[in-house]
Amino acid sequence: MPVINLDATPVSYMDSGGGVPVVFVPGLAGSKEWFCYQAYGLSDRYRVVSYDLRRSSGHTRYNLDLLVNDLSRLLDGLRIYAAVIAGHGLGGLIALKFAAMHPERCPALILCSTTPSFPDCTDDEFISYMLPGQPQFESTVVKWWKKWFVSRHNPAEAGPYGRLAECLTKIDHPTLIKRLEILRNTDLQPLLSDIEVPTLVVAAASDPRYVLSGSQELEEGIPGAALEIIEDADRFYFHTRHDLFNLLIADYIAEKIALF
Repeated sequence: MPVINLDATPVSYMDSGGGVPVVFVPGLAGSKEWFCYQAYGLSDRYRVVSYDLRRSSGHTRYNLDLLVNDLSRLLDGLRIYAAVIAGHGLGGLIALKFAAMHPERCPALILCSTTPSFPDCTDDEFISYMLPGQPQFESTVVKWWKKWFVSRHNPAEAGPYGRLAECLTKIDHPTLIKRLEILRNTDLQPLLSDIEVPTLVVAAASDPRYVLSGSQELEEGIPGAALEIIEDADRFYFHTRHDLFNLLIADYIAEKIALF
């Protein structure tokens, strides 16, 4: 896999196809491989890019602004001036703030199973919702992570999410803790009315209440935003219902930026 250096930090990415660039930003413990079906299914029409978020590596400023800046510099390194930005979970917060800070570089925004903030959610709830499978974690993140460290070497234990679970080896415990802090401490509600780009909000019918209500907040708060709820799907619809998800993206891009 190709690698790009962001202030001496190597970031791995995938880049395929040609046309309008579409960049997929992973969530809490996601990776570029989580969007393999988008690379396969959309690269005949678009330039599809996905990448790994940097690890914390003791970085003293591991926060949302750093991750947003990484996205900007990734585009610079790939010589992409503007791209459709699609983010899942934590990646949705990165995408949303990027669009607010750099509207000229984001002709369209796709927010997947995310919300402007995650109020009153515990670490256990974040982990249970945002990682593949249905792990039986302990009451603390550390105990849970130890359990996952064992099971991740046998991804089949995650059932239909085995392919996604394989990628959990890319995140270490300190990075997980830092990303959980970002989720707990971020509130982008004040930015919503300033978003100037066409925005598609996507959620699964089985998403928890706070994600569904947050998706409605995004639709109502972002001028002109559209909301699509995927029935009979879970939070990993980009994997389990990828044909439908890819169609939603392709139709939205065709409608909003046909001449880009």
